[in-house]
Amino acid sequence: MSPIVVLAMPEAETLRDELSSLGVDTLVAGAPAEVADVCERSGEFVAAAVIAIGDACTLQAVVQLREAETTCAMPVITLLREHDRAQVLRAYGAGATDVLTGPLDRELLRVKLAALSDLWEQRRALVAESLGPTVPELRESLMDASAEVALTRATLTDARARQTLNGLEQHLRRLSWVVGRMPTRHRE
Repeated sequence: MSPIVVLAMPEAETLRDELSSLGVDTLVAGAPAEVADVCERSGEFVAAAVIAIGDACTLQAVVQLREAETTCAMPVITLLREHDRAQVLRAYGAGATDVLTGPLDRELLRVKLAALSDLWEQRRALVAESLGPTVPELRESLMDASAEVALTRATLTDARARQTLNGLEQHLRRLSWVVGRMPTRHRE
C-alpha cells in the first residue's frame, strides 16, 4: 500500500496529479474540519496531512489531529498565504510539523512530501520488523505445533517421551488460550 497524503487546500485537485507521479496517493478533504475524519478512515496508511490555514477553525483541524490517538504523531504541513509571524507561531502552537508561507511553492511541497513518504515507508518497515508476528500468525503457529505434538505422540512407544509431549501439549493449550484473548488490532 502506498502512503497517503490528505489534502485540505484550494489547490488539492491540481496537486493530486503531481503527487501521484511521486508515488504518493492523495485523498482530498473538502474542508480542514474533515481532515481528522478522512485520516481516521484511512488508518495507518496516512503519511501526512497538508492543511491551508485561513482562520482559527482551520487551526482547530491541526489540534484535532494532534489529539486523536491514530494521528497524533502524523506530520502536518500547514500552508499560509503570506508570511505572518503570529500565524506561523499559532500554527506551530496548534501542532503543525512544518509551515510553508507565501504563494504555494509546489516544488518545495513536493520535495517535503516525498521526504515524508520515504520516512513513512522506513517507519512502517521498522514497526513491522519490531512487532513480530501478528495474532493470527501466532494462532496458526500454535495450531501447527499442537498438530505436530499429537502426531509425534501417536508414534512414540516410550512412556517418558509421551509424558513430556503431554506436558508440552498442555503448555501449547495454555498459550493458545492466552493468544486467543489478545486484541487482534495489535498489528493487523
